[in-house]
Formats: sequence, C-alpha cells, structure tokens
Amino acid sequence: MGPVVTNAEANSDKLLVHRLIRPDPQINREQNLFYHVVGIAGYSELEDKYFVTSGGELSFDSYFNSFPLNAYDLSGDLELELRVRIRGRCCVQVIQAEYGKVDKKLAEVALEGVDADAFIPISPTSSNALLFVRVSSDETVIIDDLDYLISGGGPNSVSLRAVITTFKRNDAVQATCLKLQQYFSTNVDLKDAFRLFVVDNGGETKSVPFSQGEVIQNDNYGGAGGFARGLLATVDEGWATHVLFMDDDASFFPETLRRTMSILRYSKHSDLAVSGAMIAQESKQRMWENGAHFDRRCRPYDSGRDLGNFESVLSIASEARPSHKGRYGAWWYFCFPVAAVKHWPFPFFVRGDDIFFSLSNSFRIKNFVGIASHQESFSGKQSPFTIYLDLRNHLVQHLSFGKMEIGRFNLIAMAWSFFFRFNNTYHYESAKAINLALSDLLKGVPFWSEQDDLVERRALFSKFVVNERMRPQFAVELSQVHRPGGKESVSRYLVRRLSLNGHLLPKSLLYSKKALFSPLSRPTERGSFCRKEVIVADLRKGEGYTCHRDSAAYFANLAEFLALAGKVVLNYNWLRKEYGKALHSLASEAFWRSKTSSRPESRSVRQADCSPAGGEHDGC
Repeated sequence: MGPVVTNAEANSDKLLVHRLIRPDPQINREQNLFYHVVGIAGYSELEDKYFVTSGGELSFDSYFNSFPLNAYDLSGDLELELRVRIRGRCCVQVIQAEYGKVDKKLAEVALEGVDADAFIPISPTSSNALLFVRVSSDETVIIDDLDYLISGGGPNSVSLRAVITTFKRNDAVQATCLKLQQYFSTNVDLKDAFRLFVVDNGGETKSVPFSQGEVIQNDNYGGAGGFARGLLATVDEGWATHVLFMDDDASFFPETLRRTMSILRYSKHSDLAVSGAMIAQESKQRMWENGAHFDRRCRPYDSGRDLGNFESVLSIASEARPSHKGRYGAWWYFCFPVAAVKHWPFPFFVRGDDIFFSLSNSFRIKNFVGIASHQESFSGKQSPFTIYLDLRNHLVQHLSFGKMEIGRFNLIAMAWSFFFRFNNTYHYESAKAINLALSDLLKGVPFWSEQDDLVERRALFSKFVVNERMRPQFAVELSQVHRPGGKESVSRYLVRRLSLNGHLLPKSLLYSKKALFSPLSRPTERGSFCRKEVIVADLRKGEGYTCHRDSAAYFANLAEFLALAGKVVLNYNWLRKEYGKALHSLASEAFWRSKTSSRPESRSVRQADCSPAGGEHDGC
C-alpha cells in the first residue's frame, strides 16, 4: 500500500489541475466516455455522484476522466498527487496506461472511510501515458472527488479571456453562460483568472447570466470579424495572457477550462496553443476531429475513432504527430497566447478564418485527451453558400503562404475536384457557387475589403439558390427511390466517365427510380449516374430537396468553369503577389480597427447585470 497524507498535512502550494467530469445530458452522457464498471457501480444523475456498491468496481479509464501526462511538463521538483474524497471503505488504485504496453499500478491505498481528504503521491514512469483511478469496495461508497494536484516550482502566470462570437443564437449563449456561472461559483480558485467577452453580431444578445461575462455589440462581419473584435478588446484591456475562441453553438464541459489553464501553467513552451477536439452531436461516442492540417482540403486527425474504447483513446494519446506546415486549430475551441499573435484573422466572414489564423502565426498547436467541444457536424450544414465559402478560402490559403504553394495547375485541380463532383450530381447551383468563388478570387485584395460583410453575396445567393434548400415536410415515397451502394464495374465506370456522368446520354436510357442520399453523405457521382433526379433527405426530420438532371445547366457551368480556370492559370503569378500582400493589409490589427472606428458605440463593453447562479435571471 502506498503512503497517504491527511488533509492537515497537505502543503499550501498545491495547484488543482484536473478534476472528474460527470456525464451531462445537455452535453454528453455516453457512459464509456467517463467510466467503466464491474458489477453495480457508476454515476447517479439524481445525486450527481459517482458510486460503487458491494463487490463493484469503478474505473475512470476513459476519454474525459483519464489524466494525460503528455500535457504537463513535470520535470524538476514538480510533484503529482491525487486528492481523494470518498465516503466509505474502499481500495483506490492509480494505474498508468500506455498504448501497446501492460498497465502499471503506481499506487494502491485502502481507505477506511474517514471524513477527511486523502493524498496519494504519484510517480509516473512515462511522460506519454494516461493515468486513471480504479475504486473497488465490499460496501457502498460515494465518490465525491478525485482531484489531481501539482506542487513545487512556480507555474506560469495565466489569465484567460474567452471570446464567443454569436449571431442570433441567444438561447445557446445564455445556456453556456449559465453553466459558466454555476461552475465558477463552486470553483472559486479559478475565478480571478477567467473572463468572457460575448461579441454579438446579430443585435440579439444584450446581457448574459455570468458575472465575469461582458457583451460587445458588433457589426456583422461574420465569425472572422467577431473574433477579431474580441481580440481587439482583449489587447486594449491588457489583462489576459491567453485568448480562447469558442463557437456560440458549441457545448463543452466547463471543467475543460481548468484543464486548459493548467496545461498552459505547466508548459515550458510560451507559444503553446491548446486546440480542442470536436465531437459531433449526432454521434457522441466518436471523434469528429482531433486537430487537423490543411493541404488542398481539411484533413482531420482521428476522425471516426471510438472514444468509448479505452484502447482507442490510448492510441490517440500516443500518436506524436510531427509538426505539419498546414496544422491549424479550429475555432470551436482554440486557446492561444496573446503575445504570439503576429497576424490577425483574414476577412473571410466565415469558413477558413481559423485555418488562415493558424497558418499565419507560429503557434505550437497541440490537442490533448479530454479537451473537446460538442456541436452539429458540418456535413448537415452544406449548401451552395458554404461551398462557395469553402472553395474561396481554400484558394486563398494556397496563394497567401509560400509554404502552402502547390502551383497553378494543382490549384485548378483542387477547384476542379469541387466543381466536378457537384456538377456531375445535378447540384448545378453548388457548381455555380464554385464558379463564383473563382470569379471573386480574380478580383484581388480590394474585393475582400469591400465585401467583408458579404451583404451583396448573401443577397445574390438568396436569389439563385432555388432547388438546393432543405425544405420542411418533405415526403419521400420509398418505393420510388433507390439507395445507391455496392461496387461499380469497370465498364460502368468507363461509360459514366465518357458520358460526363450521363449528361451525354439520351433521357430514354435513364433509370425511372430517383437516387436517395442523406444530408451527411450527400450525392455521389456513381450513385447519381443515369438517374433523372436525386433526392437529399433527412427522413427522421422530414426535410429534403430534389435536384433534376439538366444538361443545359451542366454545360453552361462547365464552360464558365473552364474560362475562369484559364484566367487563374494565366494570372497565377499576379494572384500570388496580390494575396501575399493581403497577409499584411487585411489580416492586420489596423484593418480591424478601421472596421470599429466608424461605430464608436461598438467599443463600449457592457457587463451583464445578472443574479448569482441559482437565482432568477429574468432572461439574462
């Protein structure tokens, strides 16, 4: 049995760095992401407590409740220990787990149920492992807390200013801020090190139920403009060492904030940026993205990995990825040092601003097990407008940075891969959006300054996008549709390619049944081939739309794309110089200050007048 120190013997220089996260039905309640059990044990939502009954065993070998040793620099005289608050007699084990290796027991302690904190020293033998706690008992015990603390040495000073940019999602912002108020009311040791700006681009959020939160009214320059406005206010305030960008529709466990600040406090790298993973609301046991790099497209790490399987979590934790020139941190949860900011967001409005920000600054971007945000997956948000936004930012990323140059023909090949898929699957409005992105790219830097609010572009899309809109009460007659799947023969593939996915074939050769696709997968060229119509529908929600084969629209789009592609090829050198200048003219503090100088009232930051957590908020 290992040594145990009682509460009276605890040193005052200990810093609480990591606490248990409990399942939350509003965020994530997938059991295997928090704990695994033998016998009768688990978590009681009613009492908000973990418990173990006689003969049971509760292990916190999980994505959210294991301790990532690779997140902390524990060299020198720093010491790690576990503070245990458990009611009842039990056995507590601290186990070190590493992918591909046998688990190692670092400590085992018998607790007699005394009403006091117990402290268990931990001496890890690996810096790339995960620690977890296992509790077993021959009687019913209640686990109040299992806290990791670090003592010795002097941690870095960290003051964190979070920025949430919102546009007409007041309910989501209110819910997030209420959770923050409740969290900081019981975690008072962090209160003086955290503040929040809510940048309201939609004029809907007037106050928030968080005593450390403030609202900034802002003109609508999209996410790029909102986060830039929050960064301006942070710089002017001069209080924060770090800024955390978060989406308004993302939900996260507030304990994530403690972990983020603790990692920064015990890092030897002043340029460290903590990037949160994303878990999709539609599949809360699987990873959507655990960091990513950009190279012609966004390339997520660990997508689809089962987070309920601890072996999979260990594998994720063990992968030491080399620094990639295109590494970026997504703004659903991205924390970075203010002092390391050299370039500001590019005025993309939305889509790609987070990629550009990471590429233009020399952050040391890392993801860590247990730091994640939850939100709706992007597949379901696809539209001609988002496709336009995606392609234009992809083009600009490769033109703006020398390290990202791929050459004129590869640049066009990238655009062609976007265009060909949508034009071939009867999504002619999406193909037209791609042509518009190329056309706007050719206008150079002045376009981005003049169209930073996208008012004209949004109005244009509202006019020409007629078919490709999800419509409510959309009925699908299943007997009249075909769900594409299976393998494709070589002969069919050749005919499909030579006939431009059937657009050169007579209507008499087309199938009678329509092809049905879900919003998450979207139509494929193979599945759309020789169909008169394709349907994109969410059968559960009763939403969808239909696209018809239209050879005239197909060839009109194709002709326009080829003409625009030729112009990009001919003007490639000019485009590279033009967008290279944008790094200093548009992605700059001066540019964004010019956007707020014409609206003085937008610089007045108004603190919410809200009651403490548990009181009446009157709609704050």
